[in-house]
Amino acid sequence: MKKFYTLIAATAIVFSVNAQRTVNTVAPGKTTVNPKLKGTNDPSAKLHSTSRAGGPFWFNYGRDLDDSNNGLTPDMAVINFMNLFPDSTITLGLDANNNPVATWTHKAAVYLDPRFDPVNPFGMTDNYLMDSIGFEYAYIRNTDPTVVDTVKIQIIKENLGLNYQLTGPPQVYYQDITYNQPANELMIGGASGVTVLKEIKIPLTDLDTSSFNALMLAATPGIPVQTGGKKIGAVISFIPGYTWTQTDIVSEDKNAFYLVSLEQNGDNTDQSYYGNGSTNAGDMNMSYILEQDVRYDVNAQGWNGYFLPSLAYNTGYSFENHSVYFRLDNTTSIGVNEFVDGVKVAQNMPNPFSTLATISYQLEKSAAVSLSVYDVTGKKIAAQSEGTQSAGAHTLTVNAADLAAGVYYYTLTVGENTTSTMKMVVVK
Repeated sequence: MKKFYTLIAATAIVFSVNAQRTVNTVAPGKTTVNPKLKGTNDPSAKLHSTSRAGGPFWFNYGRDLDDSNNGLTPDMAVINFMNLFPDSTITLGLDANNNPVATWTHKAAVYLDPRFDPVNPFGMTDNYLMDSIGFEYAYIRNTDPTVVDTVKIQIIKENLGLNYQLTGPPQVYYQDITYNQPANELMIGGASGVTVLKEIKIPLTDLDTSSFNALMLAATPGIPVQTGGKKIGAVISFIPGYTWTQTDIVSEDKNAFYLVSLEQNGDNTDQSYYGNGSTNAGDMNMSYILEQDVRYDVNAQGWNGYFLPSLAYNTGYSFENHSVYFRLDNTTSIGVNEFVDGVKVAQNMPNPFSTLATISYQLEKSAAVSLSVYDVTGKKIAAQSEGTQSAGAHTLTVNAADLAAGVYYYTLTVGENTTSTMKMVVVK
C-alpha cells in the first residue's frame, strides 16, 4: 500500500484532481448549498447520556465529544449536512455566485472504538453485542411521491491487517476501509478486504422527509459478539429510486439525502484526536468519506482504493465526525463460554510473569493458529505459529526470556480472524 499523508480539503465548485486543494467558502456541507436545510444542535434531536442509566449504551464519538456535561470539547461542534450520492453526474446545487456545486461525497463511514467514551468506557476485555444503529440525517424530496429511495448500511468488522499510520502531522493510527472501484462497492474478502457483518436497507418515503437533523434508527440483529478491545464500523450509502441526468440539480429537481457530520471544535478549525496516537492499541475512532476522485480512481495522492479518513483533511473540513450511533451492550454474560469467530481465549496465566506463561484457548473447528506479541508502541516484536490445530481445547506457551520487563499485548490469529488484544505484564 503506497499512501502519503497530504493536507487536502473539499473543493466545492468543480471536479478536480489537483494534488493540493483549498476550502471554498461555500464548501459542500454548508447550509448555503441548500437553503432548505435547517441545522440545529438541540439536544432533543440526539440520543445522549440520558439513555445511559444502564447497559445497553449509545455510543456516538462526535456527539459524546460535544456533550455539555462530559464531553472533551463540549458545546463547540458545528453541524454540517453532507450530501451522499452514488456518482457525480448530477449537480448538488448552486453557490452564492450561481456556480454549480458537484456531488463529491459518495459514501460515508465510521469506525467506533467503545473504549473512548468519557461516561461509560468499555474495558479492553469487555465483549459486547451490537443491537441497533442510528444516524442523524436530512432528507428532502422533490420528485414523485411514489419514488422510494434507499439508505444502505453495512456493519463492518475490525481488521488489524488494515491498520495504517498517517505520516503526519499528526502521526496517528487509524483503520483503512478498502474500496473496489469497478464495482463501486467495498473491497470485500482477502487480507486487504473488509468483512461485512450485516447489511441493512432502509426505504425512504415522504414520511422520512426532514429539513432538520432528524434521527433514524435500525435494529441490527444477528451480528456476532465482538471481543473486547475490537472496533466496529458502519458504511452508509444512498441509493436513489429515480434516474437523473447531468443537468438535474439535486436541491431543486431530485430527492436529496444528507448525513449529519460535525466540525468538532467549531467552524474552520482543526479536529482533535483522543487516545495514544502513536500506538495501534490507542483510541482508533475515525470518520471517512469516499471522495469523487477515489470513486473514479483518479486520485493522484495515493488514496485510490481507500476511503479517506477525516484527519487527511485540512482546517475547515466540515465532516470531521459523522453523527452515527452504535447501541452496544457489555452487560450480558459474554465471555469465555462464548465462541467468537470460532475461538475462545483465556488470559495468559500467570500474569504478571517472569519466565513462562500459558495461554489457553478452544477452537470450534480445526484451523491454523498463530500468536503475535506487540510492545506498547504497537510494534510487533514476536510471532509464533502453532500450525493447524484440531477442534477442542489447546494451550500454548509464551517465553519471556527475550522480553524486557514491561507491558505487552498479544493477539491470537485463528484462520483469517484475530482475537481481541489482551495485555500481559513481564517482570524481571
